[in-house]
Amino acid sequence: MKKLLALLIVAGMASFVACGPSQKELEAKEKAKQDSIAAAEKAKQEADSLAFVEKEKARIDSLRADSIAQVDKKKQNQPRPQGNKKPDNKTNEQKVKEKVKAGRG
Repeated sequence: MKKLLALLIVAGMASFVACGPSQKELEAKEKAKQDSIAAAEKAKQEADSLAFVEKEKARIDSLRADSIAQVDKKKQNQPRPQGNKKPDNKTNEQKVKEKVKAGRG
């Protein structure tokens, strides 16, 4: 009886192990693997996109700084106005009237 019971247990275990996973289980496992690969690719693309955006921001900031430096350099090279002259914001009519008053018109 003991031998028969042991034989049945061994046969049951062997048949359980021999059956292995079903087709659905294999498909689910493969789908999970493909989903994992797709998620990793998507994460890599997002990281690449973010890196590209940061690189472009740095490039634009560098160009902006270069432009500002050029403008500052041009301002430094310009001659400074002499005296305390105020800009003439008068219209042509006002200028003509002043000339006529002064007798030069």
